[in-house]
Amino acid sequence: MTITGRTRVYGLLGAPVMHSLSPRLCNDAFARLGVDAVYVAFGGDPDRPGDLISGLDALGVAGVNVTYPLKAAVLPHLVDRSPTVEAIGAANVLVRGHDGGFRGENTDAPGVALAVETWLAGSLEGSAVVILGAGGAGRAAAHGALSAGAARVTFLVRDVARAVGSLAGLKALAPGRPVTAVPLVGDVAADALAAADLVVQATPLGLDDADARPLVEPAQAPRAHGFELNYGQGPTAFVHAWREAGRACLDGRDLLAAQALLAVRVWCGDAPPLVAMRRVLDEPTGVR
Repeated sequence: MTITGRTRVYGLLGAPVMHSLSPRLCNDAFARLGVDAVYVAFGGDPDRPGDLISGLDALGVAGVNVTYPLKAAVLPHLVDRSPTVEAIGAANVLVRGHDGGFRGENTDAPGVALAVETWLAGSLEGSAVVILGAGGAGRAAAHGALSAGAARVTFLVRDVARAVGSLAGLKALAPGRPVTAVPLVGDVAADALAAADLVVQATPLGLDDADARPLVEPAQAPRAHGFELNYGQGPTAFVHAWREAGRACLDGRDLLAAQALLAVRVWCGDAPPLVAMRRVLDEPTGVR
């Protein structure tokens, strides 16, 4: 890679970001496409989202991915937001406008559906989806599932009142299809899990502690595939439990590749094949 004064700069905004695989993934994608661009990690103060956005704008950064804990915090500081971002209340991709400022997009939502269709060889059409946690990641997963035709989405949460208040955009997306939040433990949750086709793990639990017990055991959802939205150095507790039980389970690297493909397409108008992008995440460091 040769960096010149014309090289466009993209990056990742969040805290922490030093562990992220996104620079490796996106720089490989730029190289495959022959795009004169570089992708770097921008570690920043999460308590100063406005300063971060104005700083990136002032420097002429072409676009960024946004990760925890800034996906919602950046919204007031954008000049425009896509309908998907409005419905979810979170942006994970920012695109610089011709006159400055950034437009917010969300590729996590369609990335969930793309990953399921690619690696679980199934459609979400008519499916029952259970999501653990109703934060930005969980709402993005719900949006992706509903847009792909899911028949119902049930969030299992600890604070039902708080979760219900964030679901208006999702309910408007799918009138007539149930989008509900219920307590994590109880008969309603048990019934939802028993009927689920897909269980999505959208909480931080198990990310830093592989020995933590997952919020839901595979036996509670006997017909469902699993999908862990996070990734770490190794499988999370959720992924480990699902695969140990002989069940199919996607992980955060599968989502990372899918949403990154869609982000690169937003920035560059094209992207490498998804299988090629996913393979990069399994290669030893330094191997393209």
